[in-house]
Amino acid sequence: MNAKKNGSLAAVSIKNWFNGHTYFTAFFDFMKVSEQHHEMWYGDSKTAMKMEKDDLISKFYCNLNFLDMEGSSSMANMTFRHKATAK
Repeated sequence: MNAKKNGSLAAVSIKNWFNGHTYFTAFFDFMKVSEQHHEMWYGDSKTAMKMEKDDLISKFYCNLNFLDMEGSSSMANMTFRHKATAK
């Protein structure tokens, strides 16, 4: 799943899951990863705890090509641009 580590999660269907704006923003906030997070998960936690400044800034990483949020209440007043894909 981790896009920073070349994760392969490309499609997610979460129909009727977002019951409000809080869940919607949390979903995307959880895709933000800092160098410190990455070091804690895949490296050495002692090294991670010594990191500072730019290493603590979370950046958005996402490899999703498809995200289905149909029926989610927080989507009612939002407009999205999407690209139609055909095989």
